[in-house]
Order: sequence, then structure tokens, then C-alpha cells
Amino acid sequence: PSIIAAMPAQGANPSTEAPVVAEYCVSVIGKATGSSQVSPEHYRYCSDKPFDTYAHLKAPAALARLRNGLWTSNSTQAQLEGRVKAVSATHIFTVYQHDQYNSNRSGATWSYYGSDGPCDQYGYYWTPSTWWKHNASSLRAGYTSKCNKWRLKNRGGTKWKEFSGSGVPNLTPDYNDNLGSLQVWRR
Repeated sequence: PSIIAAMPAQGANPSTEAPVVAEYCVSVIGKATGSSQVSPEHYRYCSDKPFDTYAHLKAPAALARLRNGLWTSNSTQAQLEGRVKAVSATHIFTVYQHDQYNSNRSGATWSYYGSDGPCDQYGYYWTPSTWWKHNASSLRAGYTSKCNKWRLKNRGGTKWKEFSGSGVPNLTPDYNDNLGSLQVWRR
């Protein structure tokens, strides 16, 4: 696959925009520190061809960029390796362009892995790029995420709704192609 977007600049929060050309992406995000805090993005890779996100994150080049994105000045090597290991084991959620998890037609996907392990009381908080705000139609928790609660807000921030379970197969009518933010956590 060809790289459309790679590692964000140190300190940047690239979650606000996504490449328009790419259809398949993977990101690594950290946990939210409060109920409305956006999760920091540590790593991003996008391609115009489908790829196995789990296998990609285990590839040497991806691991090197991931370690760089997760490193902080007060990290020990053991802490860093623990976070890298958590990423490969914690698929938080995937966003799909079409309802029913793109099962009826092909469409874009964006998978998110957690650098801080499975969901807890705060979980992960995502603000989609402009393109995804207008194109997200279904959401599914990763098998290892332990996430079971979803809070969706529309683009205008005037409506919100909570769902329970392992995913939301159809965001209609209020949130289909109208997703302003998403919080996923464990209750």
C-alpha cells in the first residue's frame, strides 16, 4: 500500500483532518484524561488500498514511528515498550463509511488502537476529521477494547445520544453523515 499520511508532527493533533484520497487508515490514540477531553493521536497511517491494521502495527517501520510518537521526556524504556505492547493488543474501534459496517458495499474505514490499553471510565474521545463528520455511518468496538458504551454528538453539538453494546451498525437518522464527536468507554 502507498502511504498517504504518516506520523504527525510532535505535539500536533492531526485528528481534525484526514486525507481525502485515502480510504483505509489506522491511528493510535491515548486515553482521554476527562469526560470531554480529546484523545491525543500518536500515530497515523493511511493507504488507498486495504491492509491488515493489526499486522501493519507490528511491522518494524511502523513500530519505529510508533515508538517515536509515544515517547515523552519522562518515559522509561520499560514504560514505552509497555505502551507499544498495549497498542498491538487493544483495537478500540473502527469507523465505517456505510451502515452495517460496510457489509453491503465497499467503503472507507478508519481503525483506532489504544496506547493506554482497554477502555476504562473515561475511555477514548474522538473528534472526526471534516470528511468523517460528513461520511461516518457505523461504528464497531474492537474485540479487545472492553468498550461497551458510546456517546455520539452531532456536528452542531445540539444533539447527543448514548448507546450500549459492541457497536452502532446504523447511525441514522440523527448521526449518519452528521457525527461531531464520539466517546467510547467501559461502564
